[in-house]
Amino acid sequence: MKLNLKYGRGMVQADFRAPRRFAELKPKFIATLQKPENLVSQALAHPIGCHDFDYVFRSASSVLIVVPDEAQRVGGGVFLPIVLERLYRLGLSSRDITILVAGVWGARRNGIPQLLGARSSGHGHPRIVYHDARDAKSMEYIGRTRRNTPIFVNRLLLDFDRVLVCGGVNHHPFAGYDGGPSLVVPDCAGAETITRLSALTLDPFSPRLHPHCRGGVIEGNPLQEDMREAFRFLTIDFLLHTILNDCNQVIGAVGGEPLQAYAACCHRIDDIYRVPVAQLADLVLVSGGGYPHDRDYDTAHRALHHAIQAVRPGGVVILAAQCLEGAGAAQLATWLNEKDLSRLHEQLQRQYHPAGALAMSTRQKAGHARIIFISNLDSALVTALGFHSAPTLSEALQLAYAWLPNIDNCYLLPNGSNTIPFLV
Repeated sequence: MKLNLKYGRGMVQADFRAPRRFAELKPKFIATLQKPENLVSQALAHPIGCHDFDYVFRSASSVLIVVPDEAQRVGGGVFLPIVLERLYRLGLSSRDITILVAGVWGARRNGIPQLLGARSSGHGHPRIVYHDARDAKSMEYIGRTRRNTPIFVNRLLLDFDRVLVCGGVNHHPFAGYDGGPSLVVPDCAGAETITRLSALTLDPFSPRLHPHCRGGVIEGNPLQEDMREAFRFLTIDFLLHTILNDCNQVIGAVGGEPLQAYAACCHRIDDIYRVPVAQLADLVLVSGGGYPHDRDYDTAHRALHHAIQAVRPGGVVILAAQCLEGAGAAQLATWLNEKDLSRLHEQLQRQYHPAGALAMSTRQKAGHARIIFISNLDSALVTALGFHSAPTLSEALQLAYAWLPNIDNCYLLPNGSNTIPFLV
């Protein structure tokens, strides 16, 4: 058979001898004939666990709308104009509404004003504030979690009569899911909170990442549990999230009481993107999904994180990810200099750094399976990652055949960034 894997803005190709047991793992394709605007309006009119949107906000004197800095990707151009028009009809003016753009360490200015729609009913656009985790003056301390994480959040979350959290949800390789509580903590949190929260990805007893910090896992996931506990410190009145398919089309929307609505979102996302496997494979072929999902190693690591869950110990993973923008994580090369996992773990426990956690995650994967990496990265960096470099897919396959002369089963993940295999 002919293999075609997305690679940057192009493809890599090779002839492939498929073994007796071969399966392509990919999300369900779900489409809808309903317009996204209708889906959002239905979610506002028929929420989960609370009164409808108009009832919740009808007596509000001021409203804060929290949105992710990637709002456009999750349908912000659909839901923001609808939400604003409803608030205006309830008697609020643009002066009564503020949009807080969330983002870990600092929200990117990704064209939020262009998503708001035309100025309607004589109203101008609301004020837009971009969260900055390093701006201590804008933070307020609201408590400490049972895991001793101090929670500092943007003061705006406390200053408004009503708070609405809008966005989307997807699997997160460590937190289980993004969106929902994570849009508030850590995405609207202070620097100390982000660092302490992120450190929960480390197993406190072994030199590894916490085994429950992975996509689709809530129960026992210390990162997700801490985020939810911090979320409960605040009064969030309503959540509105879109559901996207593999083509980034809005196929659903969920609104309502924040945690109940979020649970429904996670269930929908699981149904689309989690893929059951009966056994672990000898060989897994995975594409980062093409640009922008493979723009750098930090981003492409998500696909590897998913693929490694489908391969047996001592098996082989072939990862195709162009990484034109390099490592993507500042200081990754420095952290990779530490070869001993125990010492790396100790350093991260003393002072957590995301590049260090990426190095540890990478080391764990290289210890679990042999990884052949087709990329644009310098070969020295690929070696430092603990991987084997291959210039083409054909050469990667030849190396895999040499290591595994009797391949019994193989999985193909054509879009590894959003495909979550799980063993049943």
